[in-house]
Amino acid sequence: MKKIPLIFSIPLGIAAALALLLAFGLTGGLENRMYDGFLGWRPSPPEDKSLVLVQVDDPAVSAVGTWPISRAITADALLLLKEMGARYAVFDIEYVNKSPRGVNASVLEQEFPEQLSSTFQSLSENNTALVDALRTHRIPLSESPSFARQFSQLAEQKKQELSYSVKAIALDND
Repeated sequence: MKKIPLIFSIPLGIAAALALLLAFGLTGGLENRMYDGFLGWRPSPPEDKSLVLVQVDDPAVSAVGTWPISRAITADALLLLKEMGARYAVFDIEYVNKSPRGVNASVLEQEFPEQLSSTFQSLSENNTALVDALRTHRIPLSESPSFARQFSQLAEQKKQELSYSVKAIALDND
Protein backbone atom coordinates (compact mmCIF):
# COMPACT_ATOMS: atom_id res chain seq x y z
CA MET A 1 0.00 0.00 0.00
CA LYS A 2 1.18 3.44 -0.91
CA LYS A 3 1.75 6.03 1.79
CA ILE A 4 -0.07 9.38 1.61
CA PRO A 5 2.45 12.20 1.44
CA LEU A 6 2.58 14.45 4.52
CA ILE A 7 1.58 17.49 2.45
CA PHE A 8 -1.87 15.89 1.81
CA SER A 9 -2.41 14.52 5.30
CA ILE A 10 -2.28 17.91 7.06
CA PRO A 11 -5.28 19.44 5.14
CA LEU A 12 -7.15 16.13 5.41
CA GLY A 13 -6.56 16.09 9.16
CA ILE A 14 -7.74 19.69 9.54
CA ALA A 15 -10.85 18.94 7.44
CA ALA A 16 -11.61 15.84 9.51
CA ALA A 17 -11.21 17.78 12.78
CA LEU A 18 -13.50 20.58 11.54
CA ALA A 19 -16.06 18.01 10.32
CA LEU A 20 -16.13 16.45 13.80
CA LEU A 21 -16.53 19.87 15.45
CA LEU A 22 -19.32 20.71 13.03
CA ALA A 23 -21.04 17.36 13.56
CA PHE A 24 -21.18 17.92 17.33
CA GLY A 25 -22.28 21.57 17.04
CA LEU A 26 -19.12 22.98 18.58
CA THR A 27 -18.33 25.49 15.82
CA GLY A 28 -20.74 28.35 16.76
CA GLY A 29 -18.37 30.09 19.15
CA LEU A 30 -15.39 29.43 16.93
CA GLU A 31 -17.18 30.89 13.92
CA ASN A 32 -18.09 34.04 15.86
CA ARG A 33 -14.51 34.49 17.13
CA MET A 34 -13.14 34.04 13.61
CA TYR A 35 -15.62 36.59 12.24
CA ASP A 36 -14.66 39.10 14.95
CA GLY A 37 -10.99 38.50 14.14
CA PHE A 38 -11.51 39.12 10.44
CA LEU A 39 -13.39 42.36 11.20
CA GLY A 40 -10.36 43.55 13.18
CA TRP A 41 -8.21 43.37 10.06
CA ARG A 42 -10.38 45.87 8.28
CA PRO A 43 -9.86 49.56 9.08
CA SER A 44 -12.82 51.44 10.55
CA PRO A 45 -14.51 53.93 8.23
CA PRO A 46 -13.96 57.59 9.08
CA GLU A 47 -16.53 59.11 11.42
CA ASP A 48 -19.24 61.13 9.64
CA LYS A 49 -20.61 63.90 11.87
CA SER A 50 -23.68 64.31 9.64
CA LEU A 51 -24.99 60.86 10.64
CA VAL A 52 -26.91 60.41 13.85
CA LEU A 53 -27.90 57.10 15.38
CA VAL A 54 -31.18 57.23 17.24
CA GLN A 55 -31.19 54.16 19.42
CA VAL A 56 -34.33 52.75 20.97
CA ASP A 57 -33.19 51.15 24.21
CA ASP A 58 -34.97 49.39 27.07
CA PRO A 59 -35.77 52.59 29.02
CA ALA A 60 -37.37 54.11 25.90
CA VAL A 61 -39.49 51.00 25.35
CA SER A 62 -40.47 51.02 29.04
CA ALA A 63 -41.55 54.66 28.77
CA VAL A 64 -43.71 53.93 25.73
CA GLY A 65 -44.99 50.63 27.08
CA THR A 66 -44.88 48.33 24.02
CA TRP A 67 -42.49 46.81 21.57
CA PRO A 68 -42.42 47.39 18.74
CA ILE A 69 -43.07 51.04 19.37
CA SER A 70 -46.36 52.08 17.82
CA ARG A 71 -46.40 53.43 14.32
CA ALA A 72 -47.93 56.68 15.58
CA ILE A 73 -44.94 57.35 17.84
CA THR A 74 -42.57 56.41 15.03
CA ALA A 75 -44.40 58.82 12.71
CA ASP A 76 -44.12 61.60 15.31
CA ALA A 77 -40.39 60.88 15.62
CA LEU A 78 -40.01 61.14 11.84
CA LEU A 79 -41.77 64.50 11.82
CA LEU A 80 -39.50 65.73 14.59
CA LEU A 81 -36.40 64.50 12.76
CA LYS A 82 -37.58 66.26 9.59
CA GLU A 83 -38.11 69.50 11.53
CA MET A 84 -34.55 69.13 12.84
CA GLY A 85 -33.23 68.92 9.27
CA ALA A 86 -32.93 65.18 8.69
CA ARG A 87 -33.07 64.22 5.05
CA TYR A 88 -33.12 60.43 5.43
CA ALA A 89 -34.14 57.89 8.02
CA VAL A 90 -33.28 54.20 8.06
CA PHE A 91 -35.10 51.76 10.31
CA ASP A 92 -34.13 48.33 11.50
CA ILE A 93 -37.52 47.39 12.94
CA GLU A 94 -39.87 44.62 11.95
CA TYR A 95 -43.58 45.28 12.29
CA VAL A 96 -44.74 41.70 11.96
CA ASN A 97 -48.05 42.04 13.84
CA LYS A 98 -50.95 44.36 13.19
CA SER A 99 -51.17 47.34 15.50
CA PRO A 100 -54.06 47.49 17.92
CA ARG A 101 -56.81 49.74 16.63
CA GLY A 102 -57.06 53.24 18.00
CA VAL A 103 -60.08 55.41 18.67
CA ASN A 104 -60.95 58.58 16.78
CA ALA A 105 -61.99 60.64 19.81
CA SER A 106 -63.68 63.45 17.87
CA VAL A 107 -65.96 61.01 16.03
CA LEU A 108 -66.68 59.04 19.22
CA GLU A 109 -67.37 62.05 21.43
CA GLN A 110 -68.96 64.54 19.01
CA GLU A 111 -69.94 63.37 15.53
CA PHE A 112 -71.40 59.96 16.37
CA PRO A 113 -73.57 61.07 19.31
CA GLU A 114 -74.93 63.95 17.20
CA GLN A 115 -75.64 61.63 14.29
CA LEU A 116 -77.22 59.04 16.58
CA SER A 117 -79.49 61.66 18.15
CA SER A 118 -80.41 63.14 14.77
CA THR A 119 -81.15 59.71 13.30
CA PHE A 120 -83.40 58.60 16.11
CA GLN A 121 -85.15 61.97 16.18
CA SER A 122 -85.81 61.71 12.44
CA LEU A 123 -87.12 58.13 12.76
CA SER A 124 -89.28 59.10 15.72
CA GLU A 125 -90.75 62.10 13.87
CA ASN A 126 -91.48 59.97 10.78
CA ASN A 127 -93.07 57.26 12.91
CA THR A 128 -95.21 59.80 14.79
CA ALA A 129 -96.28 61.45 11.52
CA LEU A 130 -97.21 58.08 10.00
CA VAL A 131 -99.22 56.98 13.03
CA ASP A 132 -100.91 60.42 13.24
CA ALA A 133 -101.78 60.35 9.52
CA LEU A 134 -103.29 56.88 9.92
CA ARG A 135 -105.18 57.92 13.09
CA THR A 136 -106.69 61.04 11.46
CA HIS A 137 -107.49 59.15 8.23
CA ARG A 138 -105.26 61.37 6.06
CA ILE A 139 -103.78 58.09 4.83
CA PRO A 140 -106.30 55.35 4.10
CA LEU A 141 -105.65 52.16 6.04
CA SER A 142 -105.37 50.28 2.73
CA GLU A 143 -102.24 52.33 1.84
CA SER A 144 -100.53 51.76 5.19
CA PRO A 145 -98.41 48.77 3.98
CA SER A 146 -96.82 51.02 1.35
CA PHE A 147 -95.96 53.68 3.96
CA ALA A 148 -94.73 50.99 6.35
CA ARG A 149 -92.32 49.70 3.62
CA GLN A 150 -91.07 53.26 3.02
CA PHE A 151 -90.54 53.71 6.75
CA SER A 152 -88.69 50.37 6.89
CA GLN A 153 -86.45 51.42 3.96
CA LEU A 154 -85.72 54.73 5.69
CA ALA A 155 -84.81 52.88 8.89
CA GLU A 156 -82.48 50.56 6.94
CA GLN A 157 -80.82 53.54 5.24
CA LYS A 158 -80.25 55.22 8.62
CA LYS A 159 -78.88 51.94 9.99
CA GLN A 160 -76.32 51.82 7.15
CA GLU A 161 -75.31 55.45 7.79
CA LEU A 162 -74.81 54.70 11.50
CA SER A 163 -72.85 51.57 10.62
CA TYR A 164 -70.42 53.61 8.49
CA SER A 165 -70.06 56.13 11.32
CA VAL A 166 -69.24 53.37 13.80
CA LYS A 167 -66.46 52.18 11.48
CA ALA A 168 -65.04 55.72 11.45
CA ILE A 169 -64.57 55.54 15.23
CA ALA A 170 -61.87 52.89 14.94
CA LEU A 171 -58.50 54.09 13.64
CA ASP A 172 -56.25 51.74 11.74
CA ASN A 173 -52.84 52.45 13.23
CA ASP A 174 -51.03 50.59 10.51
